[in-house]
Amino acid sequence: MNKALAEAQDKLLHEVDWQQKFIVASHQRDGLEREHKKLNEVVEFFQDKLKSQGVFKKSYKTMEAVKKTLTRENNTLQKNLNNLQKKCSADEHLQDKVTAIQASNRVLEQQVREHQDQIKTVTDMLGLYDSLQERNKGLNCEDVTLLDDLLELMKTVQEKRAQQAKR
Repeated sequence: MNKALAEAQDKLLHEVDWQQKFIVASHQRDGLEREHKKLNEVVEFFQDKLKSQGVFKKSYKTMEAVKKTLTRENNTLQKNLNNLQKKCSADEHLQDKVTAIQASNRVLEQQVREHQDQIKTVTDMLGLYDSLQERNKGLNCEDVTLLDDLLELMKTVQEKRAQQAKR
């Protein structure tokens, strides 16, 4: 019995020892599960962060490409704007010249009208002069005829006087 008691006590001690080992192992397992869960959460966090960084990286690369395109387009548009501003400036300068020429043309048109009026007046005067010259020619012919008639008449009168004086 002593032997059975000693064996039972040994078994009991051995069982208690196993129970102690079980409790310790259980606590260690629980601790490891908690740590495993925390590590899984950290791994998921970093995996999500890596996914986000991948998205950010893709977005960054896309934005860089868009930035380059927009920069080229902006440079092209700036050149076009500069060219158009130069043309507008040239057009404004030409418009000023056109305005000055139009003013000059108005003055010249007025002078042309005045010269046309003067030409009409001179033409009318020349027409009157020509008419007077024609009339004068007619009068000169009449004067010559009258003068011839007068000379003939005077000759006749002198002849008659001479005949009367002889008588």
